[in-house]
Parts: sequence; C-alpha cells; structure tokens
Amino acid sequence: MATSNTIGGYHLLEVAQETLQTLLPKMPPADIFTTDFSNEVARQGQTVLTRLAAPTTALDFVASTGYASGNAVSSTKQVSISKHKHITYEFKEEEVAFYGLQKIRELFMQPMANAVVKSLYDEAFSNVTTANFPKFRNYGLASVDFDRVAVASLAGDLTRDFFPETRTLLLSPTPYVNLTKDPAVAQAFSIGDAMTIRENKVGRIHGFNTYEYNAFPNLLSQETGKQLAGIACSKQALLVVARVPEVPTSGGGIATNVTDPATGFTFQLRYWFDWNFGLHKLTGTWLIGSGVGNADALYRLTETD
Repeated sequence: MATSNTIGGYHLLEVAQETLQTLLPKMPPADIFTTDFSNEVARQGQTVLTRLAAPTTALDFVASTGYASGNAVSSTKQVSISKHKHITYEFKEEEVAFYGLQKIRELFMQPMANAVVKSLYDEAFSNVTTANFPKFRNYGLASVDFDRVAVASLAGDLTRDFFPETRTLLLSPTPYVNLTKDPAVAQAFSIGDAMTIRENKVGRIHGFNTYEYNAFPNLLSQETGKQLAGIACSKQALLVVARVPEVPTSGGGIATNVTDPATGFTFQLRYWFDWNFGLHKLTGTWLIGSGVGNADALYRLTETD
C-alpha cells in the first residue's frame, strides 16, 4: 500500500525510521537466543520449523573401511507463533496539528521500543522453568558474595558439564551491581576501556558476555523456592520466532514494515484515521512465539536469603 500519506506533516516512513533508530540500541544481543526473525507474513498459530545440530564424536580410522561416515544428526524444533502483539497510540486532531516529528519521537518511540524488546524477553523467559531446564546453580545472587570469583566458579562448572563455549550471563540488578562493585572487576575494566566505571557495563568476564536485565519473570525455583535472578546460557537454549501480520487490504490507512538489519527482527507500523471519533491511530504490531532448544544449554541462577 502507498506510504506517501502524511500525518500532521510527517511521513510514515520517517516515523518508521525514527522508531528503528530508537529500537536498535535496545534490541537483545543477537547471541543470547537462537532467533528466527523475518519480514515474511504469517498468521497467529502458524508453526515454524528450525533445526539444531546434535553433539557428535570422533571415529577411529580403520584401513579396511577407510573414512567411514558417521551420522550427521540434528533435531527438528517446532515453534508456534502463538502471540499477536501490538502497541497502539491514538492522537486527537488538535494534538496531531500541534506535534512535530521530534516531539513524536521523544514521547512515543522510546516506550514503543521498550515494549517491543520486553516482549521478546518475556516470550523467551516464559520457557525458563524447572521442567524445561533442570540444571540449576545457587551462587548467592542476592548477597555481596556474587563477585568475580563466583563467575569463575560458574564458568568452571559449565565447562565440566561440556557447556558450549559461547556463553551469556544475564543477571538481575542486585547480582549485577555486586559484580560491578568487585574491586578486581572495576580495576581490570578501568585499565581497559573503562566501561564498568563510565557506563556500568561489565562486558566479557570469564568467558561470559555479561548483561543486566531488570524484568525477569516471577519464576520461583522448585529447588530453593527463591526468585529467578539470572541465567547462564548459550544461544541454543531458547528459540524465539517473530513474523509480521498481513497488511489490511480494506478500511483505509497505510502500513510499512520496519526491519533491524543486524538481527532481522521486523515489526509492522500502521497508521489510520478513525473518522467516527476523530482520532489518529498509530500501531506497532508483530507476531511472536518461542520454545526450548537445547535443555542442557541453560542454567537457572536463583537468589538466596
């Protein structure tokens, strides 16, 4: 559909670009989950198939049989696009006449970007249960004892369990802050790029790409009865699929798809005018689903008293 219409003096494509620029810094790091993002049109309830490679072993060379082939094994994972998400704003006619593009961006693009990213995390974390991921570690995450030594111990445990080398440590604010307060961490990073001191970012430590996240779901550990406060995972642990819905072909309005070139995540931006109530409507919408990939590739980390 045509996207040349204007909304109070600005084009929908301009709004899409502004939305994407706001969204990009907040997109989840691409190596946290296995993602299947696409600008392909889908419907709620549709199933997407993806495959994960299974571990393999080396074979002995035998002269009589030569280089005998082993089995290239992979497992099929089905992910249902189970949710249709949206964020919709409405503006009165006098508001649209008054707002400019900069004001629209300041007021509405940041909340939209936050909601989009949170929906991706919420969808992924809905799978982080004891039944799906039985591996568990308690490292005193709510105490000052969670420091560089605790991360090193965690790394050692994962290595002994043949955990993949590409690892992510996602922590709630309390253990993350405790880690940034560790003198050894602060000193090491102040000598390097100083991101811990200047930006409160730990970066990479003991083989983990480390990030802070403040919206873990209320999932209690069956082992301790305490709140989930972090995960250690590889990207094969969780699968997240996103698509866009079909563009309406009737009812008026305009629509365009917004794609992050780095991750491929796409959502649809729509605008229409409600003649009955005199309201301008602006919607961001997308379809999403998730599933468990490799149940051995994620450890749940929980709080202590």
